Amino acid sequence: MRLSTKSALLSLLAVPGTIAANSYSFFPGADSIDFDLTSVSNSNAGNAAGVPCPWTKLTPLSHEQVVRNWYALWAGNYSFLTSTVMPSIQVYQDRFPTGNGSAPLRIGNASAFLEFIKLARADFETYAFTDEFHFGVGNVIALRWKLNATFAGSSTAKLERGSHVAYNGTDIMLLDPCSGLVQQILSAQDLITYYHVLQQPLGSV
Repeated sequence: MRLSTKSALLSLLAVPGTIAANSYSFFPGADSIDFDLTSVSNSNAGNAAGVPCPWTKLTPLSHEQVVRNWYALWAGNYSFLTSTVMPSIQVYQDRFPTGNGSAPLRIGNASAFLEFIKLARADFETYAFTDEFHFGVGNVIALRWKLNATFAGSSTAKLERGSHVAYNGTDIMLLDPCSGLVQQILSAQDLITYYHVLQQPLGSV
């Protein structure tokens, strides 16, 4: 079943019983995402090798732990990496504006994801997210966040060192049903506001 990125999550939540009844598979695409939720409805689910899963069912408590780990990781607690994401994590995000068009973000493993986090934090003295709200259904978690950061200063930026930087974004996470770790991320963030707050022309940072 194919769902547009705009309607995917709403469609899953709006129709009672569809999560257990339908099978989706999550794969990269320009306009579509799919979800594989069948395995989480089976308490005897195993991995591809037939080994029983250590997590037989993802629960609201499981979701809360993932969200806590996720925010801790982005706050600079890098020791949470292996207990939060799969080694083969994939991240799909808005194309990032540059001085020459836009550039896709390509992240396909945990090491690249960690470097991405470090790069995002590099120009800030403090960098942490506030959880606006989140909820989970099966092995899917959606969360709305707000970045609160303190700018460290830059020779190319007009914004003064110590200035507060804030903007919003939304992440949809697909969890591996066996380990409970984050397998894939679909992220959308308000990059226009980000550049505006930094007082920079679009694509210059």
